[in-house]
Amino acid sequence: MSKKVRFSLISIVIILAVILTGLIFLMGIRGEFKIYLSENYPQSDFTVGFTKIDPIYGYFYASVTCMDDDVIFSISKSFNTQKINDNFLESKNKIQYNSKIKEIFESSTIKNEIKAVTGGGKSLFGTGYFYDEIYVHILDNVDAIPVAGKVLTVLKENKIHAETIIITYEKEKHVYEIVLSSDDYGLTNKEIESKVQKIK
Repeated sequence: MSKKVRFSLISIVIILAVILTGLIFLMGIRGEFKIYLSENYPQSDFTVGFTKIDPIYGYFYASVTCMDDDVIFSISKSFNTQKINDNFLESKNKIQYNSKIKEIFESSTIKNEIKAVTGGGKSLFGTGYFYDEIYVHILDNVDAIPVAGKVLTVLKENKIHAETIIITYEKEKHVYEIVLSSDDYGLTNKEIESKVQKIK
């Protein structure tokens, strides 16, 4: 066997050993993630994806799926502090808030006049329907002001409280925005129109 071939084989063996060592190490981090999840959320089952490295921000991370409700979230471990963090509850909260607000408008009389609706809140979902923000995009081919009034009525009837309600619509190639809150429930169409701002 020539020196060149021998050197190539040794190089390949070293590279494979490094890769294998790295994979074993990452599998160990993945195992830590599984233990963390089972200890912090013992009532739920999770599938943890392959561990990856973010060298810029200095952490290991993986994507996780909760098998109980299909919530997808991320989990990470810092290089420096070795602390593990996850955003399971935040991700679940976001889905629940969005699902609730979409369900309300899907069963309303103005569902065919709404293009999209989203919303979220920082409080744990289920402790009351208090939204930090609700976004409603009205279809282009409808009279936006009366529909905006109906949006407020739908939210009021469903006892939804919101710090900010942002209603947007397009008209004659321009984008308009109405910024309201649950304090504005009961405004007349004229009062709503006075809050319209052209943003584009």
